[in-house]
Amino acid sequence: MKTINISLIEDEPQSLSLLKDTIQALGNQYSLVSATSSVTDSVIEIQQCKPDILISDIQLQDGTVFDVLEKSGAYIKTLVLITAYDHYAIRAIKYSAIDYLLKPVNAQELKLAMEKCVQQLDTFHLNTVSQINFLQARNEPGNQNTYGDILINSDNAIHVIRQNEILYCKADRNYTEFYLQDGRVIISSRTLLFYEQLLDPAIFFRVHLSFIINTKHVKTFVKGRSGSVVMSNGYEIDVASRRMALFASFFKSRR
Repeated sequence: MKTINISLIEDEPQSLSLLKDTIQALGNQYSLVSATSSVTDSVIEIQQCKPDILISDIQLQDGTVFDVLEKSGAYIKTLVLITAYDHYAIRAIKYSAIDYLLKPVNAQELKLAMEKCVQQLDTFHLNTVSQINFLQARNEPGNQNTYGDILINSDNAIHVIRQNEILYCKADRNYTEFYLQDGRVIISSRTLLFYEQLLDPAIFFRVHLSFIINTKHVKTFVKGRSGSVVMSNGYEIDVASRRMALFASFFKSRR
């Protein structure tokens, strides 16, 4: 089993201790290769360690993690951000963070975030090369398809679908159901996480463990502790309570 190397950036001792304990409890698959608290030290350590996962607080003593990413982002494979504030949400999306956790950090949520990072690492190494090459070729400058295309592998066909035709994606165990604008439903044997890495992050948002929605097809956004969205086909989807603030910021910025 390949060892997953992790770097931590955290300037609060109590939070750092929790992060270290959580990683240690996950077993020998994970190895903590660096733990820093400042932008300057983090840049040096990350460039040396080249971690598989970076777990970082956003606000640091001498700047923010975005300062670190500007200088060392190329050395990081996956990213989990932690903060006491939700107003960094859009910048987190820009840097393709796998997850965005609010303090106080829940150990189970951090564990799930790390598992998503590992799944993305496996997905990119084993499954996405042909998809990425295809998408790059289809979306060269001058291509009239604004949203780009995506390949959906079903049992009996490979479908080329424009992303703006997708209303939402629903997870069904290890399968993904695509609900399209024309009423079709295509079922793929790939996981929802696999497609989460390929869908346009400026348009699609994972509002729930089981749903990714196309925000261009949201008809109504019902805010509140138990929020939901009504899609253009009339289907209502719950927004997870831990995702509400992040989604509200994301949705507002897209209007």
